Amino acid sequence: MWREAATTDIGRTTAFYSELLGWTHHDSKMGEMGIYRHFQVGGQDVAGCYQIGPQMQGVPAHWMQYISVANVDGAAEAVKANGGTVRMGPLDIPDVGRAAYCADPQGAMFALFRDLKGDAPAGAPPFPVGAFCWETLSTTDKNAAVAFYEKVVGFKVADFQGNTVLGNGDKPEDGVADVEITPPGVPPHWISHVVVKNLAESRDRTVTLGGKVMMAEIVVPTVGTMAIILDPVGAAISLYEPAPRA
Repeated sequence: MWREAATTDIGRTTAFYSELLGWTHHDSKMGEMGIYRHFQVGGQDVAGCYQIGPQMQGVPAHWMQYISVANVDGAAEAVKANGGTVRMGPLDIPDVGRAAYCADPQGAMFALFRDLKGDAPAGAPPFPVGAFCWETLSTTDKNAAVAFYEKVVGFKVADFQGNTVLGNGDKPEDGVADVEITPPGVPPHWISHVVVKNLAESRDRTVTLGGKVMMAEIVVPTVGTMAIILDPVGAAISLYEPAPRA
């Protein structure tokens, strides 16, 4: 998985995550589209960021989740064949890879991606502070969503404490995401979880830095505690403090 912030103010977004999560960054040129910012933890890229331009006028700030597939074009056709929509692409990203921007049948946005360099090795817990560790799909129809991602990207399904887990194998430890029913009034969406050392301190820091806390505490027994926040330009992300290791 790759995570990417589309922002209306790249300077403000950079300052927020640098202060909150300790991210550093370096930039790549994208020609007329400006720069692509790579956020890093310990010298390793963990996420991307770009400024929303005139060609995307009206699109709000958001985080996008990129799912690695072997064949973007084939997976994009599978999206359409299984009730989803392809909003843009497939298209080549020069010197990076190929991508298609899609919505599943319930409306959650995601991207299909093939990196020219091949898949990066998956990380394993314990994840360092500032690193992404998990995704959650919130949907209006869990069974239909699970069937869609099984067919389109080849995810397998596992159970963990009664929760539906999607991943690259049929065991919970092979998982990369869980699936839940979205709260009333909240549209289907993907959200990424990033590790913090102290959730309470990070919530307070979020507000001090101009963000908002939307859900202050979500406890998953034996796993950890999360908070859903909006950064200062309105993009949603989850902060996650792992439970103490036995």
